[in-house]
Amino acid sequence: MAPSRLQRVLVANRGEIARRIIRGAHHMGIDAVAVYTTEDAASPHVGEADLAVHLPGTTLAETYLDAGALVALAGVAGADGIHPGYGFLSENPALPEACARAGIVWVGPTPESMRVMGHKVRAKETVAAAGVPVLPGAVISGTVTDAELIRSAGAIGFPLLVKASAGGGGRGMRLVARPDELGEAVAAARREAAAAFGSDEVFFERYLPSPRHVEVQVVGDTDGTVLHLFDRECSVQRRHQKVIEEAPAILVDRGTRSRMWHAAIVAAQTVGYQGVGTVEFLVDGSEFFFLEMNTRLQVEHGVTELVTGLDLVGLQLLVASGQPLPLAQEHVTVSGHAVEARLCAERPREGYRPTPGTATHVAWPAGPGLRTDAAIESGSTVSPSFDSLVAKVMARGDTRQTAIGRLGRALTALEVDGLETNRDLLAAIVHDPVFRRGDAGIDFLDSRDDLRDAVPADDVRHRHAAAAALALLHRRAAESLVPVPAAGWRNVGTAQHIDTFADALGSLVVRTGGPGAAAAVLVSGEWQEVGTATTTDEFVDLTSAGIRRRHRVRVAAPHVDVNGPEGQSSFTLRTEDDRDEQGGTAGECRAPLPGAITRVMVSVGDAVDDGDGLVVLEAMKMEHTLRSGGAGTVTQILCAPGDQVDVGDVLVVVEPE
Repeated sequence: MAPSRLQRVLVANRGEIARRIIRGAHHMGIDAVAVYTTEDAASPHVGEADLAVHLPGTTLAETYLDAGALVALAGVAGADGIHPGYGFLSENPALPEACARAGIVWVGPTPESMRVMGHKVRAKETVAAAGVPVLPGAVISGTVTDAELIRSAGAIGFPLLVKASAGGGGRGMRLVARPDELGEAVAAARREAAAAFGSDEVFFERYLPSPRHVEVQVVGDTDGTVLHLFDRECSVQRRHQKVIEEAPAILVDRGTRSRMWHAAIVAAQTVGYQGVGTVEFLVDGSEFFFLEMNTRLQVEHGVTELVTGLDLVGLQLLVASGQPLPLAQEHVTVSGHAVEARLCAERPREGYRPTPGTATHVAWPAGPGLRTDAAIESGSTVSPSFDSLVAKVMARGDTRQTAIGRLGRALTALEVDGLETNRDLLAAIVHDPVFRRGDAGIDFLDSRDDLRDAVPADDVRHRHAAAAALALLHRRAAESLVPVPAAGWRNVGTAQHIDTFADALGSLVVRTGGPGAAAAVLVSGEWQEVGTATTTDEFVDLTSAGIRRRHRVRVAAPHVDVNGPEGQSSFTLRTEDDRDEQGGTAGECRAPLPGAITRVMVSVGDAVDDGDGLVVLEAMKMEHTLRSGGAGTVTQILCAPGDQVDVGDVLVVVEPE
């Protein structure tokens, strides 16, 4: 039954969360209105809504961050409510206040509760006054000297964290191990915080080396009822941003868990919380400390839905309509375990560099216990203007091990062509013994370069390259069956072929022959047989060392994508005319993606070593330090802070030694 006050809701967001809210509104019998920029016009959420309205403008400030424009479009579309999703204006009181002035229902908490919890320092002070444990810290604002910074830090001790007061998600956060690192860390954190949240205020906080990140889902209504919906484990993070999430939390004793539930409810009650929110804690043994409260729907809300059976978007819409929660605390139960992996368009082994592009083909995994909340479908483009999240792949099982096993199979089965993702990283995590034991703290991923740098094993890469070459051979054979006078049909496609493929790791040379002939890969100057195959228009069944594996191969020349029981590989067929894939000389620092220069770290004449920072580039809402590829002397600087640069632009030239 639809809420009495809500008939049509404008979704002030994009991507996978817009699609999730649209589904939730439809489930409640409510019309959904999508908003979109010119860049987003072909995005899936636009077509799935009942109505869609265009956001004029080219920048975030003119589109998804313009509260006035969003409220005006709600009026144009006849919407009586606005749901913010997460990110953008979801935790900015300006949007609910604009809704109130326009007589539009805000699907979220009150502006005052958002204001308190949105300021990390004020939030800690508020919940501490109610008895919720917090970590010691100090606020840094305005102009301060290095001596003042060190004095403030000394009261906390090193190592410590520098964090943005006005936001989260790892933006504006720096770990400082020694006093001599403090000044630069504070400056960088303030720049990033100002760019992300509009405020450069930061604070110091005691650093715990390897705590767990556990959060409690809460929901409150306008009658003052606040319930907990159990907890989630979010300890697997990269650069303080979550990568894997689970529900319920693991390896937390019953007593600590119960105290956290109570603390989360108390924290929400201190601000009269209404709607769905999340209270985050750092857990260190049997101790826990308030981290922050997110006054919105979380990215990882799906795992809570999978184990509780509750519709969190539906609860948001009910509460926003002024209705009481339809259940009591004793009615909230957990069944089984759920795990979520965030699939992002990025290259982890290069510092999680974003990899925007177009997904030419997408097929999401399906099966018992699986759920995928995706931002894209076949033909969708991942833009450098937005976050790199592509999809959330989730799996539920009666036990944690079953859920992890299903998630591993789902990551292997998913098909995404034309877009590089962090799939290899995710697969490496879910198969890692430390993760499977539940022993991962928040430093787990950042301390494991082997996971960050995970790539397919050589034998897997060779089998996939062989499957790609065999599919090409099959296509050539079909295309070369041409009639020849006096000789009938002639097959010229079964002769031996040698193909050179490029992937993210380099080049592979593959030799294929006629039907039944073994495919081979050139390794250190020697041909290494990979296996024989039976090939159809859709599949390559490759038999190697007595084991047969079926591969689905898609050819969109010069690109070839291979999926099989060992995952996916993407190749580009190379020719003699192709340029070297490095795209420039060793002495050039080029922009790896579009963005804005925030800092130039060197001057002409400076001597640099391999790995030294040259330029800081802001792209996809994160700062990326571009480093020297070798030792030498800076001879040219072709950019300045504030410059907008494109992929491949030369930024700094270093004359090699």
